[in-house]
Amino acid sequence: MKSGHQAPKSLFWLLQTGGWLLLMAVSVGLTSVIFEDTRTVLLLGVLRQVVGFILTLSLWRFYRRWPAAGFRFTAHLGAIGSAIVVATGLDLVFTEIVRGALGAPELPVMAQVGSVFIRSMLYVAWTALYFGLRQEMASRSTAKQLAEATAAHREAELQLLRARLSPGFFLNGLDTIIARAREGDMVAVVSTAQGVAGYLRHALSAGSHAQFAKLGAELDAMAGYLQVETARLGPERIDWTSEASKEARGTHTPTPLLHPLVENAIQHGLSSSARPLKLSITAEVTGDMLLVAVENSGTWAEPAQESAGGALEKLRRRLFLLYDRQAALLISTPPGRVRVEVRLPLAGV
Repeated sequence: MKSGHQAPKSLFWLLQTGGWLLLMAVSVGLTSVIFEDTRTVLLLGVLRQVVGFILTLSLWRFYRRWPAAGFRFTAHLGAIGSAIVVATGLDLVFTEIVRGALGAPELPVMAQVGSVFIRSMLYVAWTALYFGLRQEMASRSTAKQLAEATAAHREAELQLLRARLSPGFFLNGLDTIIARAREGDMVAVVSTAQGVAGYLRHALSAGSHAQFAKLGAELDAMAGYLQVETARLGPERIDWTSEASKEARGTHTPTPLLHPLVENAIQHGLSSSARPLKLSITAEVTGDMLLVAVENSGTWAEPAQESAGGALEKLRRRLFLLYDRQAALLISTPPGRVRVEVRLPLAGV
């Protein structure tokens, strides 16, 4: 693969060589029709194009002194015009020298005047094409760099948003294990430790890969999360269910996806719901969309930005970064319940 610097150079040499060879073929054809003398055909059709090839290389070396970044054609118009005049003059001088060396007949006056105009226009066209292509390639290079910078910024922002998710679950799990151990409830200690280990395993596994993981893996991890929360709060305060279709479990979704939804349901549901808090997780595929929803009993309250509601906003931001406007995070409030639903396009999961 050619580097960004090598590719423009390769294109230049391809156009430079191919263009002059094509012009040589056309010129030989035209001069052989107009002139019968073989030396004139050789001079105008072949040798003059070789001279043009060499002179445009000199123009290239002169023009490339001005960097493409911030280049303004009008600011260098005088120097460019002078270079074209010099190139045209040298073209005429070299051609005349070669004509004398070959002993070719002198061209008619009208042909000489026409030749001056054609050759000068040729160098004007070459110059315009050179600067036009150079600016186009510079613009594409800038656009590519901007796209790469934007992608890197998005990736960094995604990583930052993931890192900001609350680590409180793990601290709560450890506190619960210590409390249950002091009470001598080893069954609760084992189940809580298993829940913490299962969720931590999933979090570390997801964090070592890309931004996506199988939804089924996170559903299993959330079962561990809810197991810890049940042990911490007591079974009389939380009653949860989880149901997902096989197709939904097999989809790859941004991770973490369920954690902020469940965290929001527990933190806000406990303060507004009668005991026990009813919480349900569902996931299904409908048409070309994956629907993931977390419902809890209780009422909705606008959260503070730093609370679990802030986590919902962070999740909404991540979904926008990953899917643009194809994904949605919707909040609805059926009677006595709060439902947060995420809709993702299957093409993106």
